[in-house]
Formats: sequence, C-alpha cells, structure tokens
Amino acid sequence: MTWTLLDIVEALGTVVYGPVGDDAQLAATEVAHVTIDTRLVQPGSVFVALLGSRTHGIEHAQEAFRRGAVAVLAGTDLEIEDAQWDELLAAAAEHGPVLVASDCDGATALGRLARAWRRRSPWRVVGITGSSGKTSTKDILRALLERSGVRVVASHANWNNEIGVPLTLLSAGPDVDVVICEMGMRGAGQIAWLCDIADPDIGIVTTAGTAHLELLGSRDAIVAAKAELLAHTWSGGVGIFPGNQDELVEAAARVPDRLLPFGAGEDEAEDSAVLVTSVGRTETGIAGTIDLMGEERPFSLPVHGLHHARNLAAAAAAVVSLTGSASLLAEDALQIGSSDGSTVFTSGRGDRHALAGGGTVIDDAYNANPESVTAALDELAASPTTARRVAVLGRMAELGSTSKRLHTSVGAYAAAREQVDTLVVIGDNSDADALADGWKRTRGTKAHRYQSVDAALTAVDEWSAPNDVVLVKASNSSGLGLFAMALAHHHGLRGADA
Repeated sequence: MTWTLLDIVEALGTVVYGPVGDDAQLAATEVAHVTIDTRLVQPGSVFVALLGSRTHGIEHAQEAFRRGAVAVLAGTDLEIEDAQWDELLAAAAEHGPVLVASDCDGATALGRLARAWRRRSPWRVVGITGSSGKTSTKDILRALLERSGVRVVASHANWNNEIGVPLTLLSAGPDVDVVICEMGMRGAGQIAWLCDIADPDIGIVTTAGTAHLELLGSRDAIVAAKAELLAHTWSGGVGIFPGNQDELVEAAARVPDRLLPFGAGEDEAEDSAVLVTSVGRTETGIAGTIDLMGEERPFSLPVHGLHHARNLAAAAAAVVSLTGSASLLAEDALQIGSSDGSTVFTSGRGDRHALAGGGTVIDDAYNANPESVTAALDELAASPTTARRVAVLGRMAELGSTSKRLHTSVGAYAAAREQVDTLVVIGDNSDADALADGWKRTRGTKAHRYQSVDAALTAVDEWSAPNDVVLVKASNSSGLGLFAMALAHHHGLRGADA
C-alpha cells in the first residue's frame, strides 16, 4: 500500500496549484500521513484545510509546509467570497502544491480522500452506532481483538462524525487488520453518508433509544436512522443488533447476508446468537458467562454497570464474525483485568475515583439519555457503602418536545430508588427544574438545586462528605465532567488516583 499525490489527484479529481512538476513528480511524492491540525503535521503529511468558525485552514498552509507537509488539500468553501478565496489560494500555493477539489467543501474532500484510502486497503471495517453504548462497545471490541492478537485502529475519543470517521480511516496503515469506526448521528442520512466513506464489513447497532428525539422527532425515526448502518453494511458482511429490537431489521432498506442478534438475560435466549447468560458485580467491575454461538466462556470486565453486559455481547458477536469462530479467541481474551482497565475504556463513562475518606466519585458525565441515566442510578443504588449515596444530575440533551416529561421521569426514578439518599441537580434550565420536580413529587423532599457548577462546588460540604458514594451524570454539554474531578479533588483522592 503506497499513497502518492498523484493517487490523491486521480481519486478526488483535484486541480493542482503551485510549484509542481508533471505527473511523474506527483507519483514520486509519497504521502505518509493526513491531518487537519498543523500541530500534527510531520514530514510527508498532507494537510487538509477546513473552514473553521473563525478562520479557514488554508490560512495556515505556510505553517504546514514549514513543518514538512508535501501538499495541502482543500475544497471550495462557498461561505467564502470568490475574491477572498482566490487570495487565500494564491498565498498558499506560493509555498507548495495545493490540491483543490473544486466541487465540494474541505470536509467533503476529506471524506472522499478517506473513501479512496479505504477502497485500496486490505483491512476490514467495523461500524458502530446506537443511542447509547457505542463508545463502550468500541472500547470492549478493541480490547478483545488486541488480546487475540489482532492489529486494531479504533476511533479516538469522540471521532464519530464527518471529520472523525475519515481521520480514523486515514490513520490506518497496511499493518492493520481491523478498523473500528464509531458513528454518531445528527440526523437522517448521516450514518448512511458515513457508511459510504467507511464501507463497513460489520455493522453494530447497540440500541435504538430516546437519544436524538430533538433531531428526529420520534422513536420510529430514530430506529430508521440507526438502521441505516445495517442497510449500508456490505451485503456480504454481518449486521449485529439487539435481539429485543427486531424493528431495526424491519426498518432497514436492505440487510447484510448474515444477521447476528445479541442480548443479555434469559428472556433473550431464543433470539440471540451471542448471549450473556449470567452477570454479576465484582469489586473491580462485572463478571459472568457468555454464550458465543453455542460455546460458553467466562468473562470479566474492569467497568462497573450490569448494562455493559449488553455492550460486551455486541462486541463479542463482532469478534466471532471477524475471527470465524469463538474457538479462535485467545483463551483469556474475555478476561480483561482491572490492571489494564485504564487503557481499555474511554474516560467519563463510569470512572470510579476513590476518596481518602473512604468514599467514591463515579464520573459518568460524558453523555446521558434516559436509558443510560436509569442504568447509572441502578449502579449507584447497588454500590456498597455505610455512608450516603448521592446522585448529581444535569440536563440530558437532544430530547426535543419530550424533554420535560423524560427529565421528570428520571427524577422520579431516582427518588424511587430507596438506596439513593440525595439528589443534586445542576443547571440553569427547565430540564434541571423537571429533574428536581420529579424527585420532589415522588420522594416528598426537595432536591439540592444549583444553577451552576460553581454554585454546587461552593456548597459542596452541604450535600456530600468524603465517605459518600457520589454519581455524576449528565450530557457532556452540561460541563459536569469537570465537576466530577473537582468534587473528587475537593474531598481528596486516595492512592493511585491522587
């Protein structure tokens, strides 16, 4: 696998500006790396210039060339006036070759570049989407494959959109066996568009829940949007979906030749090719047994939350599909110990920080929807402690017209869990009000209510102590991830966390 400037010109149909020679010179210039960040440019890089909120990336072309870029790739961004664009292009081309895809913007050009790279690459692609659980499923799948000797590239952090998916694909070289692409959804057709770039061999839908109601308006529309991954997985590939959500298959315009339902619990035994048959909580996470198409194996995961058993089942179904048989899994592949947990799971998804006073702060504030919040509250209720169990909740985003009702319902659910002693609600919005109202209606007492993170931190000793177990859960936009760590440092971290 080699990648030259001529390959890019031919694949994208770009026009070349600046100091370049003939096709032979373009063919002799190899590309080692693609980036959208000049700070990451290295010798042999192609710098893709995107339109930002304040500047256009092409304004930084000189810096990219100075750092060793062999070319700059850009589109024609229509938000910029023609005269201004011509001026920027001319300035950039003084320093090196600029490749311009004249019929699209820079983000689309990046996607087309990734699509071309994927089509000439030998590795297989796994696409993962879902209303919740997709990042944890990605993390578990990566860990299982690596422990079985498979060379993997997986989406970094939240690289799950029209920028992140192409960058993930472009970061995979010839020494890679599998690329895992997490695929987010911001509207109908988004996942189909990402699939056109990534061309997945295996498509995993973790679940279709209530997240994104604001964008799509109804759960049926959410199901249809998630089912785009099944419909656009390679016809000879594998579609993996929850065994209790057959409507995902029904909503797909077409499906792959092979479908593998997964699940957790005896009620799904008849429908699931991969099934977690038993699961329990351990000191470091969860453990149990899983049936992999008739072969039962023990497992352990260094992540707290029984709901992660379903994510494991989805990931294990993909591993069996990729390796051909459960028997080809390494003997200890499913035994992921706590000692390597810090490198397995993305932060902000149930991280537990031990406090010097004997308490724990559970940082689950990367994202939230009604299903994930109720699951997190279940885990809080089950956490062993002789002190209080405190839930700190904030807004769940993208719930649309159902937002007030769903926030009220979650507040009521927290109150109905007798083991949850205290609710703290943070946020200057009606959704936070609804959370507090749901708690008061059910429990009969008021929640601690703060308009901002700073206000909650100022009053922290009024509602928590160093020996409490405190769950922090909200959508990432609420800023409670930073709050979780601030709370932990306020009470004092213990041991390795300090």
